[in-house]
Amino acid sequence: MAALRRLSGTPMSWYPLARRVPLPWFGYPPGEKGGNKPLAVVHHIAAGYWGTLTDPDFWQTRNGGNGGSVHFAVSYKGEVVQFVDTSDAAYGNGDVQNPTWEPATTGNPNEFTVSIEHEGMSGPPWTDAQIAASLALTDWIMRTHGIVAGPDTLIGHYRIDSVDRPNCPGAAWPIDYFLDK
Repeated sequence: MAALRRLSGTPMSWYPLARRVPLPWFGYPPGEKGGNKPLAVVHHIAAGYWGTLTDPDFWQTRNGGNGGSVHFAVSYKGEVVQFVDTSDAAYGNGDVQNPTWEPATTGNPNEFTVSIEHEGMSGPPWTDAQIAASLALTDWIMRTHGIVAGPDTLIGHYRIDSVDRPNCPGAAWPIDYFLDK
């Protein structure tokens, strides 16, 4: 955990370039609402498409009908939607199973991450517009939450669940774009 460090700064909770589609299915870490102190950004691949991904009815069916959420979604065209305030915990990381990201072994990773879902499947390459939008969004999250970019602060979902999500965000995830910025 020593490799994970946070810079000082006051987090902003809504990305100014995103369309807001607030979802009611979220929580927040123990304490008061707005207490999420992210240590990392988790990238996901939706295994689905934009119309479904941005439909609140889709999110309502998650978690056995109890509802689910992620903080953001990014389309092939570079559109960004925000569902949950980044100072609250979205329910995007699911079960922790054989994690390779050390903080996931000690608690609920939803309580200290910001999650970004990306339109598409795990194999095809991301579009240039999707990469650019996700890069700008990731940079904003890291700057506003004081997260220093690195291999333990910008992670794929597979680092939390290597059993059921070994291909999330997939082989086409352009991680080098994010780490080289």
